[in-house]
Amino acid sequence: MTELAKAYDPTDVEPRWYAYWIEQGVFAASDDPAAVHAAVAKGAAGYIHKGVTLGRLVDALQRIHAGQPVVELGDPVSDRDEPEVGTAAWPGQEHGLTERESEVLSLICQGLSNQQVAQNLYLSINSVKTYIRTLYRKIGAQSRSQAVIWGLERGFSPSPR
Repeated sequence: MTELAKAYDPTDVEPRWYAYWIEQGVFAASDDPAAVHAAVAKGAAGYIHKGVTLGRLVDALQRIHAGQPVVELGDPVSDRDEPEVGTAAWPGQEHGLTERESEVLSLICQGLSNQQVAQNLYLSINSVKTYIRTLYRKIGAQSRSQAVIWGLERGFSPSPR
């Protein structure tokens, strides 16, 4: 564990900051100046807002890796043509499926069992069953076969295992 990780105490950060420590930087949902200041004060070499574009995220990570201090906050005006990180649409979104439900359906369409889905997504078998029940309800499926047909018709193409 790095010194930065040891120095970081999640109880010191207000819940609205929701930050992930990456290498020597912070990837966070908050662009609050207090959150940026707190991260830098605790030794973070970089602070990256989740609203930055993919290009800016990659650039910021490369600069952090090179030892440069980085603060990248989302700027929708200058990044209008490139989607923000984490905002890309996923299959099923327009039908009300969450990202996780879509992941589960995608794996089901590949022929994986509930146990295999749980292992692939690092979930408990009960969590997988819950996701399956909710996605079945959302798509109007009453069986796994109906869910697979629904998924395949909407782009959840199976890929080789």
